[in-house]
Amino acid sequence: MWSGHPSAAPNTRRSNCSGSWRTSTSSNANAVVWADPAYSKKFLEEHREQITLHKAAKAAFDEASLKKLPKVKELDTEYSALLSQKKAAYPKYRKARDEMQELKNTQKNVELFFAEKKDTKEKSQTR
Repeated sequence: MWSGHPSAAPNTRRSNCSGSWRTSTSSNANAVVWADPAYSKKFLEEHREQITLHKAAKAAFDEASLKKLPKVKELDTEYSALLSQKKAAYPKYRKARDEMQELKNTQKNVELFFAEKKDTKEKSQTR
């Protein structure tokens, strides 16, 4: 016999998400069923943005095989290590960038030189 408490209700369905118990409209008037808000169209429309963000975050955690967020101290340590690597590599990058810029300028000068030489040859041949 049913005691009146939802957990002891016959013919009930449980869900992991928050919801509420409601009385069934079936032939059994004493049956109580779980009203899951995830199945409510109104609830879904009202909370669509939060649900989408939650699903995206869960997918990202699952993809990265994370169970918990990393501690701030660990993140600070990793950040400082990466920053020091960046600072150490920057002079090398700067030197390569300057060298590339100089090579581009040289290439332009050579192209201009040959273009001028070609123009003077053509002018002298047409006269």
